[in-house]
Amino acid sequence: MRFNNSLLLSLSILLFFAPSLHGAQFLVTPRISLNEQYYHKEYKEGVEPRDHDLITLVSPGFNLDLLGRKYGVKMSYDAGFAYYKEENENNATRHDGRLQAWMDLTKNTSLSFTDALFQSEDPGDSPDGDEDVDFGDDEDGTVRRGRFSYLRNTATLKLTHRLGKRNRIGFSYLESFLRNDDPAKDDNNRHVPSLNLVYWFTRHWGIEADTSYTMGRFDEGDDQDSWDSRLKLMRKFTKNLDGFLQYRHSVVDYDGETENYSVYNPTVGFRYRFDKDTSMSLGVGYYIKDNDISTDDGEISVDGDISRVWKIGRGSIRLNGAAGYENASFGSENLGFNVFYRGDVKGSYAFTRNLFGTLTTSYRYDTYNDEDDRKDRRMRAALGMNYRFGKWLSTSVNYSYEKLASTDSGNEYDDNRISFNVVMTPPRPIRMGN
Repeated sequence: MRFNNSLLLSLSILLFFAPSLHGAQFLVTPRISLNEQYYHKEYKEGVEPRDHDLITLVSPGFNLDLLGRKYGVKMSYDAGFAYYKEENENNATRHDGRLQAWMDLTKNTSLSFTDALFQSEDPGDSPDGDEDVDFGDDEDGTVRRGRFSYLRNTATLKLTHRLGKRNRIGFSYLESFLRNDDPAKDDNNRHVPSLNLVYWFTRHWGIEADTSYTMGRFDEGDDQDSWDSRLKLMRKFTKNLDGFLQYRHSVVDYDGETENYSVYNPTVGFRYRFDKDTSMSLGVGYYIKDNDISTDDGEISVDGDISRVWKIGRGSIRLNGAAGYENASFGSENLGFNVFYRGDVKGSYAFTRNLFGTLTTSYRYDTYNDEDDRKDRRMRAALGMNYRFGKWLSTSVNYSYEKLASTDSGNEYDDNRISFNVVMTPPRPIRMGN
């Protein structure tokens, strides 16, 4: 499975920063982990309804950090060598890499770049990304079956110019690709340039406008070109509370027999900021999906997101959620127009200085209008305990359960996993350079 030009772009970004990094000190944190996982996945239908095995995963990796007054680079990478006890033909190499780079070009102009790469053969695997950083690799709510290797990469370049304290204009370019060893899955490439403007006319009134163009190219399915534009009129009521009226217009044009459509969606809502890093937004409206041939669709729409963290003694609770609609064409399945609702809650608690636990629950509900209104409900719960032995060594025991219920019964499954993990890493980063 080959890599794409996005990786070359990542290297180019690092070379771009190289002159500014002369004489600087790098912080490198190496690590290595050994993971033993037993999984048992049972499908409701299929030729092989049960999938279970014991996997040994050896994973070396590192973090790299460089922070300057006007620039910064952060990188994390973990390789994974997976060995299956029973099904040796599933043995595979995994990759999970994340890159962030940013630079202040002038007092009011900044440039940033992110790249997220992930390769695995495990359909239930997911990247260990930074929850506070948007890498552009949106959650894939579609279904992947079988242990075929797949590779996806998402790179985003952003240029932002501040027009005063509250106003800004920005340009971004996203490139992503998906490669599948599974012959039943369709490879794709995506290119998304976009523009964004936030401008406050007065202390209380402002607008936010953005538009994006998506060029999607597929090996087997119909290629597509789409536009997604949004105009929002905002009214500031208090320091933390804004109200808004919004209109969103989307157009999807396929090069082939797939039906074209447009979406018209006015909404009214509010945004409340809990602090500088967490907020809640909720908009309610009505969308009309204007199909070229078939009967039009329309229903009440909910568009929102929430991010909130509570500190409680030696523990914390983190809440994330989102709702809206999207074009679900660039995941493991190409399913078109998708209305989704998702949320997750993660709690952590330090029982002692060296022992802490985590509990996570999540739920996602999807409706795919272009697939005979197929509906998927995905529920997941996970429990983990972590203990640190000294400064270099830590261990953890984790259990997770995931259930997918669908109107397409061929996709339904129950997935149980239990794992034991040992990690070795130094207590402090290693300084490199002058």
